[in-house]
Amino acid sequence: KASKVDMDALILASGVDQFGRPIFKSVKQIPVKIGTALRIETFKRVNTSMARDGNDWIFHFFKQPMRPATPIEIKVQPEGPNGPRLFLPMAKPGKPIGMTDPLVGDNLVVVPVHALGHGVARKFEYPQLEILPSGQGLVVRPKIDGLKVQAQSQGIEMSFGTKLAISPVSDEMAASARMAATGPLEKLLELDQWEVKKLADFNERKKELLADVVKSNGAKREVERMNLAQFYFANGFHAEALGVLTRLGAESPAIIEEPEYRLIRGASNYFLRRLSEAANDLSHASLEKNGEANFWRAAVIASSGEMLAAAAELRRTGSIAQGYPRALKIPTSILVAEAAVELGDVTTAKTFIKALKNADPSEDQKAEINYIQGKAFNVVDDPDGAIDKWEKVLGSRNMRIRAKAALARANLMLKHNRIERKEAIAELEKLRFVWRGDRFEFDLLRRLAALYLEQGVYRNGLRALRNAVDYYRSNDDTPQVAEQMANVFSRLYLTDAAEKMPPITAIALYKEFKELTPAGAKGDEIIRKLADRLARIDLLEQAAEILEGQIRFRLSGPLRSEVGARLAVIYLLARQYDRALNALDLSVEEGLLPGLTSQRRYLKARAMMGLEQQDRAIKLLKDDKEIGADSLRAEIFWKSGDWAKASNSLRRVIRANGAEKEQPLTERQAGDVLNYAISLALSGNERGLGLVRRDFGRAVESTSLKDAFRLVTAPTELGMIAPNSVLARVKLAENFKTFLGEYRKKLKEKGLSALTDQTASRDVDTANKSLEQS
Repeated sequence: KASKVDMDALILASGVDQFGRPIFKSVKQIPVKIGTALRIETFKRVNTSMARDGNDWIFHFFKQPMRPATPIEIKVQPEGPNGPRLFLPMAKPGKPIGMTDPLVGDNLVVVPVHALGHGVARKFEYPQLEILPSGQGLVVRPKIDGLKVQAQSQGIEMSFGTKLAISPVSDEMAASARMAATGPLEKLLELDQWEVKKLADFNERKKELLADVVKSNGAKREVERMNLAQFYFANGFHAEALGVLTRLGAESPAIIEEPEYRLIRGASNYFLRRLSEAANDLSHASLEKNGEANFWRAAVIASSGEMLAAAAELRRTGSIAQGYPRALKIPTSILVAEAAVELGDVTTAKTFIKALKNADPSEDQKAEINYIQGKAFNVVDDPDGAIDKWEKVLGSRNMRIRAKAALARANLMLKHNRIERKEAIAELEKLRFVWRGDRFEFDLLRRLAALYLEQGVYRNGLRALRNAVDYYRSNDDTPQVAEQMANVFSRLYLTDAAEKMPPITAIALYKEFKELTPAGAKGDEIIRKLADRLARIDLLEQAAEILEGQIRFRLSGPLRSEVGARLAVIYLLARQYDRALNALDLSVEEGLLPGLTSQRRYLKARAMMGLEQQDRAIKLLKDDKEIGADSLRAEIFWKSGDWAKASNSLRRVIRANGAEKEQPLTERQAGDVLNYAISLALSGNERGLGLVRRDFGRAVESTSLKDAFRLVTAPTELGMIAPNSVLARVKLAENFKTFLGEYRKKLKEKGLSALTDQTASRDVDTANKSLEQS
């Protein structure tokens, strides 16, 4: 009786058998103790490639060689932890399953592997076991009883106590085995026949091929033109090859769909640094399953600056390069060697480098080889060897590789504290003029930005980041750089960093990069802090400029009215009364707190005073009984010399401030009493002065204003004011504490934001928390 799992498998097998007659010979279930096993026999050259959808495995059958996307490495370890063993490193392999092949009777051990496309590319044979080729997972055929195949957390172990017959493998042999493990890759181009060794031979052969094109017509001409294109391509004349292909495609449009045409055109575009055109050609459907096209696609990805993304495929398909003519083999082998280093596979890189040196490379190619050797030294933590190799490149005429070597050298020397940041910056700034226009410049700008920011040179750092964003808008990492730039700007102005800069530098930096000001509370807090600092050091015009932009373009609601009030204060202090009125009119909003509403009314009245519109100011304050209105009215009457009305307003101010008869006074209360006494004296109200002297004289004596109060309230003889006291009293009148004087004092002591009712204070903590999280 079959289990549910087995029944599901039988139904699957039946369905596949009926549907798959053209490609399947048979589908049979193999009995196993755990899991479900099917044996599917396909026709010649039909093999599977796999995909996964969650926990479901999907098998696609094509006419193709059987090879894994990622070959599993086999490590021979004669001195293993528990004796000799073979070890295949991989993450979390499945539990080994024993089974018998129903056709040939072999006992097999199969180990499922969760990582997609991981298998063994060719057969490995040892005295006591065989590891068979597989597209996915591991298949072992034991030749002895007692062979242990065990799944561990980091890989699969095969052992036979102390009797497993294996020998040590050198690094060179392991590298060769890895290259051989890629198996035979399907190639489209047979280029050996087109290679020529000498220039004279090249010119002679070119004449022959051109003559063949001229003498042919129709389909024959198409063949001859394709031969000429392959000849040019094989010998490194990529622009000429592209020209021939363009002409061929114009006259025979159907050939554009052919894989050979697409491959040569894509590879030629690659060598000409036309990477987008190359990628388009090499992604054509006709090249989808071709190993040679896979190699060139990886080459395009690597040359676009994504070496790490392409490295595994370049190493896997690197044997393609070995079969090319010299003009192609050297540059492609250099690429494979660099890919191996990128993966940390220094031994494979050495194998390619050794072959490259024997191929008589040019001086420019030698520079590239030295650069890669420097990277290899760096991988094995030999900084002296790396720096030595890179310094050999610095005199090269190969500007691209010279720039890369200089950057790598500067970074390594900085890492080991052999140069200072300033020296590194100077070196990297020179490189901006050595090589431009690709991923190298993008990475260079990011590195320069990091060094400048570490040094506190924020302007240069932000400029470098902005250049990276502006020049490389299509780069996948550009959004990340833009976000970094915005975060740097926000931290600069929301923390103490901007406070350490000279004020002029801070405002200049803000103006240059103000588009980075974030929306919402965080951005408003940046502007608030900057305006506060500028106003505190009397840079009122600059503070007003950024606040005006805020109320015009950023704010709405009560916060807009609050900032409008701050802007009005700045204009009043700068005696620009008409602009103060305009700021208040521009920022009118509903739903304001009572304190802010009153404050805006008083600011407007003071602006009217500055414009000599005292009557309008008095009318504006007519129904206002608050102390602020009385203080302003007192100032208006004081300035106009209407001492009687001034004294009436000041009497109400004294009461509102809480000064009481024969009770102690604060300095502020004493000042109000003194101003009231001065207005009484200058209005000739001797009776009023007597009452003030009686009610507050003793309390004022305990303050710093006692001498001035005595002078003002001293009784006159026979009703006449003493001549020697007139000038002193007038002088005291000139020292009347004005509305704006109070604002100026607060501005110096507490900052611009403290001058208005803090409608926005609720948003400040939110902005700071947001910055910390980002």
